[in-house]
Amino acid sequence: MELFWFEILKFTLLQSVLSAGLSVLFGGALARFLWTFEGLRLEGMVMAMGALTFVLPVMIPALGFILLFDDFLGRGLYGLGGIVLFHVFLNSSYCAAQIRGAYGAFVTPSLQRQCDLLGLTKKERLRYLEFPALHTTLINSFLVVFCLSLSSFSIVLLLGGGPATTTLSVALYHALSVSFDFGNAAFFLALQLMLSLVSAGLLQGKKQPQKEAKVQGKPKVFQGRFSWAKELFLGCILGLYLVPIISVLKTLVWPQGGFDVLVNSLVLTALLGGASSVLVVGITLSLLIYFLKTSRPITSLFSTLTYLFLSVPKIVLVGGIFLIAHSFLEGKVVTYFLIIAVSVLAYLPFCLKSFLVDFRIFQERYGAQIHLLSLSFFEIFKAIIWPYLQKKIRGKLVMMSCFAMGNLSIPLMLGQLDVKTLPVLTYQAFLRYDTEKAGFYMAC
Repeated sequence: MELFWFEILKFTLLQSVLSAGLSVLFGGALARFLWTFEGLRLEGMVMAMGALTFVLPVMIPALGFILLFDDFLGRGLYGLGGIVLFHVFLNSSYCAAQIRGAYGAFVTPSLQRQCDLLGLTKKERLRYLEFPALHTTLINSFLVVFCLSLSSFSIVLLLGGGPATTTLSVALYHALSVSFDFGNAAFFLALQLMLSLVSAGLLQGKKQPQKEAKVQGKPKVFQGRFSWAKELFLGCILGLYLVPIISVLKTLVWPQGGFDVLVNSLVLTALLGGASSVLVVGITLSLLIYFLKTSRPITSLFSTLTYLFLSVPKIVLVGGIFLIAHSFLEGKVVTYFLIIAVSVLAYLPFCLKSFLVDFRIFQERYGAQIHLLSLSFFEIFKAIIWPYLQKKIRGKLVMMSCFAMGNLSIPLMLGQLDVKTLPVLTYQAFLRYDTEKAGFYMAC
């Protein structure tokens, strides 16, 4: 047991560090390219497709690459190399967006003119101007991707090559659902939670400097030499994001059997995801309207607790609840309600964090009037919240639905393969080495 858990811990940290480092490296290179040649027409599309990888279930690009390269790469697609490859694919776009924004905010034209006057070379500018201006963003991006890779579950479950390439999240799942070793499960859960909280603490300690306010002008259009070659390069980057999605959509051919299973899975996935998203957004708005109505400030302690809960991996949350409630998981109805409850707990901190800034503004502008007029919850929502935030509320409902419907760890652990959502059916097909049917389920 001693050597076993140490090897799992070592592999977990190794793949997390490699994934974070390579994501920052590739994301930083892409961000510098976009900043240097500002105004390329495909820049917006590349960044939008990169953002799409955060909404799509992570199994879609993984299965897409498997369908494309399984015959070509063979076993090289599995294990450490494949896991790191998919983490970099998913997270480098996030790093590129963060670093690109930091370039525009902190590497100002005045600083560039000073470098021109001093006659600094490109290498010297990178060393004395760009890196000092961006080092906080680089460290933050590294820590965010490290936290995400540390708690990665679906990708490691699909591409892990056995005990030698198992992370703490997957080891926790096997201990709870395969071997039913609750002692080891509690140990892996505590270890995963400790690492996640330490990483979140480091990230919380790295404060991002305030960005300069900028007036939005007319979008620039790149007019330099060989613009077609630079657009072609961005087109290749865009193709990298589209290829796995297209390869999955190509499998969207109606199967010969299992029609009832597919329809039931579609309905169940939509119901669980829709119910979870409505509850997450509803509870978020109710909590923050309560703060507005009672004129209580949203303290830094509340923000810090939200951030800490946000850093707790979903597999840890599910594992802890499973250890507590496993004896009650006998009826399917109870399991469905528990899956919705755990999904709400998992995604509520993210939703709360995204609305905190808006409600601080509302508190400053309308707090005194709300208290003076004694408005009800519904009146506050109708008169203040909905007119200003309706677009954001709709967006969060869609995003939370996508997150909940694409999640594998919650229904897989709580349902024990009996709750057949689309991700669970995909995983079952993958276990049978039926990659085409797995791709079909993901395409649905």
